[in-house]
Amino acid sequence: MESRTLDDRIVELAGKWSYMKRDHFPRWDYHELLSEAYIAAKTIGHRYEEGRAAYTTFLWSHLFCPVSRSYYKAFSVTVTRENRTGKRLYRHRWRELPEDYDHPQSIEPEQVELNLGIDHESDLLYMLGVGMNQKQIAYALGLSEGRISQRVRRVREELS
Repeated sequence: MESRTLDDRIVELAGKWSYMKRDHFPRWDYHELLSEAYIAAKTIGHRYEEGRAAYTTFLWSHLFCPVSRSYYKAFSVTVTRENRTGKRLYRHRWRELPEDYDHPQSIEPEQVELNLGIDHESDLLYMLGVGMNQKQIAYALGLSEGRISQRVRRVREELS
């Protein structure tokens, strides 16, 4: 008789979990969800205490939070609460670009002077990484193109 390894059990459980929870993650197909569930299971596996419950029960009840965090991060959604026990609020980290953005004369970005902290710099790097140009980034963050250009120049100087 062939014994199954722990990885085989994790893959099987992640597959069942992904199939049951697929409606909670509409932008991911089954295989993306399965991959995230497997990664989350491998990441949280060290927290399992043998005497408390079966390993499968532990994973089944603990996979949703890390997988949903990955899902929201992948689609730039921030989850907050009104207060400590209030209803969850879901919002995009930056504004969506309108369909007709290729015509810059029709849209004037807000001229807001902000001191971009570490969060905005990571947003800036992410947006550059996914191929957005400086004009699109400026609109998404609600800043002037000049301000974004300064930030990009400073990042380039730090990297060189």
